[in-house]
Amino acid sequence: MAADMLAAYYDRSTDTDALFQNLKIGRSETYKKHRNQYDVIKTNMQEFLSATSGIDEMLRMLNDYLIFDLREQYSQVRFRDEKNLVQVMKDLTYDNEKENVSIPNREVSRSISTQSADFHSAIQR
Repeated sequence: MAADMLAAYYDRSTDTDALFQNLKIGRSETYKKHRNQYDVIKTNMQEFLSATSGIDEMLRMLNDYLIFDLREQYSQVRFRDEKNLVQVMKDLTYDNEKENVSIPNREVSRSISTQSADFHSAIQR
């Protein structure tokens, strides 16, 4: 659920003002600065882990699937190296002049839990 809320807050594909405006975060000075301002990739890492037999295979599959989806979504972008996810993300950032936000959907993700501690307290009523 935390990953869903983070994705809803940052994702620019849908206006989520109604979802957050009555929460504590809606009264924050920086609320509108970041809400719905980014392209968001939300990935369920558990699905990739379950579909593969090891970390290396999972990473290859994740790389291939993400690049496939990104090439489809951004067909107008010329990618320098279509097999390199890092370069694809750089090309998209350069083309869009906006940062991309990646949100792994995993309960044990320490990076999201530490980075989103303020977010969680801010969405409280």
